[in-house]
Amino acid sequence: MNKTKLTIVGVILIAVIVTAAFFTTQLPKKTVAALPVRVVDDIGRAITLSSYPNRIVSLAPSCTEILFALGLENRIVGSVSYDGYPQDIQNWLTANNVSVVGNFGQVSIEEIKSLQPDLVLGTGGYQDPTTQALEGLGMNVMTLSPIGFKGVLNDIALVGNATGKISEQRTLVANLTSSAAAIVDKVQELNKTSVYVEYYFDSTGFGSYGGSSFVNDLISMAGGINVFAGWQGQYVTTSSEVIVSANPQIIIISNGIMSSLAGLTPQVVIQRPGWNEIRAIQNNRIYLVNEDLITLGGPDVIYGLEDLAQIIHPEVFGTYNATG
Repeated sequence: MNKTKLTIVGVILIAVIVTAAFFTTQLPKKTVAALPVRVVDDIGRAITLSSYPNRIVSLAPSCTEILFALGLENRIVGSVSYDGYPQDIQNWLTANNVSVVGNFGQVSIEEIKSLQPDLVLGTGGYQDPTTQALEGLGMNVMTLSPIGFKGVLNDIALVGNATGKISEQRTLVANLTSSAAAIVDKVQELNKTSVYVEYYFDSTGFGSYGGSSFVNDLISMAGGINVFAGWQGQYVTTSSEVIVSANPQIIIISNGIMSSLAGLTPQVVIQRPGWNEIRAIQNNRIYLVNEDLITLGGPDVIYGLEDLAQIIHPEVFGTYNATG
């Protein structure tokens, strides 16, 4: 699907009102943040900034994409390497010699320290030891660990508040909200379609997404039902028997690093013993979706939502183009 610029249209704003309860997010009442700025990140860490940060280090691709979406690219002095960046972001980082501080799984504390950042953005969970170490060195650290689409909106607002980009974050949040609400509004009265998403498989089982994942949220918003919506956590490891029993109407391959490592393709799925009983295979409804668009907590999740809406309800949103 082509990534077109989001615009605010009056007709779409009506859909926002209709579905407001789904997307309610706390937006700042002021258009200009007074200094010092006090914010609280997703793990409850309180940060006070006496001035707007001008030297920012991003430890995660999702954080980098939020910074770019808010027009903060000129303040980025360090970021992690990542092959999945949109080409325009990758080109900008390369052309402006932004320091590479490592990758998502391992960064150089010394390299980050040498950049003298006044703000470091990271994610929760796996990166907690790193962000805690940086905080221990006296750096201002914010952890963005959003849950679902609403969490992404809140994090965009959070970063905008901390950096003085109040108007920009309001506009971006409004655009994302209205675009998503328009999709939700169109699928509210449609039949729900069961969906199984796989990102990995090996001898231990099949990797899918649980009830607290972005994938689960986006599937629901697009008019579907994740077959593992009732399972706790973001990730699920399950068996062939459970998936066959769930009998999903659609199978989606979360196409990215993990699926590539596993050699996961539609043909591999089709050839699994017993899977010919699954409705998705019988009706040739197996699709590839860019993992970056449905699992990273950044503004591009809107494109993942659009892709899922086309897959689940092509009669409303048109034919899905996996190459876009």
